[in-house]
Amino acid sequence: MENMDEDSETEAEVKSMDGTEIMVNNGTYRTINTRLQCITAMNEYENTSLEELRVEDYLAGRKGQELQTTGFGIAFPVTSTQQSAAFSLEASEHTGFGTTRCGGQAQQPGTLAKFIPIAGTDTMVNKGTTWTINTRLQCITAMKEYENKSLEELRVEDYLAGRKGQELQTTGFGIAFPVTSTQQSAAFSLEASEHTGFGTTILNTDPDDSMHHGQYSPPAPVSIGPLRWYWQDSDDIWIPFEPESLQQTLERKFKSKQRIYLFSRENYKWSYSVDFHLMTQKNLDTGKIRKLKRCSETNVSCHYEIASTTSYPAPLIVIDDELPPSWVPWDLAHPFERVQLQHSDADYIKVSDKFYQTMSPHQHVLQAVFRIQNHTLWSAFCNREKSMLNNQRRLGDTNDVDKRYLFHGTDSLDTVRGICINNFDFRLCGKKGTKYGQGAYFARDAKYSHGYTKQSVKLERYMFQASVLVGYYTTGKAKYKRPPEKPGKDHELYDSCVNKPNDPSIFILFDKTAYYPEYLIQYIDTGDEVVP
Repeated sequence: MENMDEDSETEAEVKSMDGTEIMVNNGTYRTINTRLQCITAMNEYENTSLEELRVEDYLAGRKGQELQTTGFGIAFPVTSTQQSAAFSLEASEHTGFGTTRCGGQAQQPGTLAKFIPIAGTDTMVNKGTTWTINTRLQCITAMKEYENKSLEELRVEDYLAGRKGQELQTTGFGIAFPVTSTQQSAAFSLEASEHTGFGTTILNTDPDDSMHHGQYSPPAPVSIGPLRWYWQDSDDIWIPFEPESLQQTLERKFKSKQRIYLFSRENYKWSYSVDFHLMTQKNLDTGKIRKLKRCSETNVSCHYEIASTTSYPAPLIVIDDELPPSWVPWDLAHPFERVQLQHSDADYIKVSDKFYQTMSPHQHVLQAVFRIQNHTLWSAFCNREKSMLNNQRRLGDTNDVDKRYLFHGTDSLDTVRGICINNFDFRLCGKKGTKYGQGAYFARDAKYSHGYTKQSVKLERYMFQASVLVGYYTTGKAKYKRPPEKPGKDHELYDSCVNKPNDPSIFILFDKTAYYPEYLIQYIDTGDEVVP
């Protein structure tokens, strides 16, 4: 430290360093203005730290005969005529922070003015279009009173101006810090509900609450408001998603790293796909793509114009049932969600393999496989399985419940939606016959269920692969409105009926909690022709 470079001492006047930077947001490059307020941002000191500059100034002999300790625990000169530019108190001398001293006193000694965030506007260019955006500068050196000063200088001026208490305590950072003064720095004030020099509100009602026995407990972080989701309309206005349950659904799915979210609006009039990687929303009916934004309501630089100022209710309280590992968070805004599976997903492979056991891959082409997530139906199904398992244990049966993946063909997209919301309704049986009972019918083979599907205008066909708790079963009859009683068991019923007990291929269920429409298969039959 004794052979220091002369140029590393703080003899140059501090100047804020203005410039520009490139910011990338969702793949878009933006040019933003910057201002660096620290002395070490200057070219003269760019390779030197603040602590090093302090020590170099002191060791270079710019110190007085009497030393005083600053709030940083550093020996500091107060009477020398050859003083550090960083801490100079001489009249009309420039400090290393660019402040002029007059008669030993600064023209603006420290942070006397209360901190007020500086609001303004700026311009941003996005794909050739210039936007005006709102800005808010949260640093005290952005205020006009302190625009030529650095944060370090303000700290020192506050201390030397006497805005300190009679007793110093050490913070958790090893810095001497006043805690009892009634004349405190605006930058370091601990008064209740006062703004600090850094734009933070301290909520302590007792200044001593955050410091006890030399230990520092930082105040609770200041909330910046909830993160909100917006879509951009044709006039480039950012519209918040509504209702609140949809806001929370988007946030949950974004945080869980779900790639695609499908949902409908206006009673299924419009269907949409949200891509969280591209931050876009696509109307699946018209093909229109819109941009999305996710930002805090208080972060006005994140969006250009907000269409409404909504008061947001408290977060929803949702009791989640335990989800299978591959499932995504529940949709809080709609009764069910279609989650499109990727070809590489284990669930997709499992469904397609079973589908093609009896279907021709050349004639029947899979377009998509969706997992159906309906909180109400899934909860009832899981409770039913637990109840059946407990009953088996009572009878001394240690096996798992007989649960099978079975197919069910549908004749329209409207029927698909009804099943996704309300499940297969055995009370609507009879449309295709009731040979084995008046219940909901499921088939082992996709080929059999294919006969109950119909092509749509777009030549699409839909078939469910359901999870079915077949349990104990027996041969069905057309007159059955429920399973028959087990022989020798007083009023105990079978769980389901089948066509052939020794080799069942058709299953009939009479309790809607005993099955769940887990997968929806969308496919085309190459033999279909367009209906005029």
